[in-house]
Amino acid sequence: FTSLLGRVYDVSSAADMFGPEGCYALWAGHDCTVSLAFMSFDKDLIDLFQYEVDDKRKTTLAEWILYFDIKYGKPVGTLRYPPHPLSVDDLPSPARI
Repeated sequence: FTSLLGRVYDVSSAADMFGPEGCYALWAGHDCTVSLAFMSFDKDLIDLFQYEVDDKRKTTLAEWILYFDIKYGKPVGTLRYPPHPLSVDDLPSPARI
């Protein structure tokens, strides 16, 4: 599982990528919102819940959420605490995926 803007996704279908040796292993079991907003694998950007992002980063998040919805299906749960300063309703329509 991984979380993006509090939306919990079951990524077990991509165990090769999210598993211990996978390129996205650092996101498994964590919230990757800020990491994906900034397109960074910096470990300091994982599990952050107090942040600000500009419009460009909001668009990036919208695109990632659309991608995750298509690739992994709708979220299987919601991470409610700690809360994010943004919600999906605060994001623009995705420009692309």
